[in-house]
Amino acid sequence: GGKIIMDINKFLDKDINDINIEDLIVYFSVEQEETSTIEFKSGEVTLEKIYPEICAFLNTNGGILVIGAPVKSNIRSKEVYKGDLVPSKNIKSSFILSQKISSNIVPAGLNIKIKELEYKDGKIYILNIPQSKYPPHQNSQDGVYYIRLESETTKAPHGLIQAMFNKRQYPNLEIALYLHNENNKRIVFELRNESLITALKGGYMIEILGVNSFYLIKETKTKQSVNNVNLIIGENEVCKNDDKYHFSYRNIFETLNKGLFYQREFIVDTFESNFIISIVTWAKDTELKHKLWIINPNDGKAIFQTNEIIDDYKELFHKYNIKSSILIKDKHDEQ
Repeated sequence: GGKIIMDINKFLDKDINDINIEDLIVYFSVEQEETSTIEFKSGEVTLEKIYPEICAFLNTNGGILVIGAPVKSNIRSKEVYKGDLVPSKNIKSSFILSQKISSNIVPAGLNIKIKELEYKDGKIYILNIPQSKYPPHQNSQDGVYYIRLESETTKAPHGLIQAMFNKRQYPNLEIALYLHNENNKRIVFELRNESLITALKGGYMIEILGVNSFYLIKETKTKQSVNNVNLIIGENEVCKNDDKYHFSYRNIFETLNKGLFYQREFIVDTFESNFIISIVTWAKDTELKHKLWIINPNDGKAIFQTNEIIDDYKELFHKYNIKSSILIKDKHDEQ
């Protein structure tokens, strides 16, 4: 089975499912502050106070909400959380919490994960709230759309709500990568249209840096679905670049209907050292989307990930020990 390269949205360097009560006790034994993606509520909080926070995370960059944190104290004009956990007694189970959230946030936030922990005579809940693909979300208790600004939850300005609604009218292309085999010799790239709108005249480019070889597994039959909707135009070859450890592959498509996806499989021959996978995708009426991972070839895990477009890879080559014949050439020149 292929390992999907997950987005890094962890708390205490763990998946929330792996967090135990001891982790939390240790975490709050020192002063903790809220951030743009972490919010603390003591267990005395009412459900009504939780919905705006969840809306804000859904509408902004996602985040972690801890219900059952210590009570807030103001130290040196900073709000900090430290000391004994205060479990919730009024939220009886993660099932009830999940139901309440679904019925008070419009549209309901999908994919919210909840970890429930027993503590003293109550419960602690850790919620992992991913950024939504269909914002804006509204708190139906007060009719307000919330966003996250630094460590504060605040009402979204009208213009931003309008922009989010407009964005719903455009295609949303999502990128996924799977690594197969113990030696990560096979990479499966998937481009999905996760919106309700057909993506037109699009394409993508995959770059791999710091590997020995990279090539496309040719399919014997062209993938076609109804009325050639998913016909791939001009199957391209993988290109070599100036740097002999740098490969790229580009392809274009006419249409990609909602819910459908393209898949491409490649064979990659890695060194012992880390390597980079960078993917850019585009279509009519969409913004350019970019994802970059640095992968450890031994376990296939991403050790670094960003959505920023990187103009110059040299810094990454040095920092993460990635092979590059251009850098080796530069070193020769210096000598």
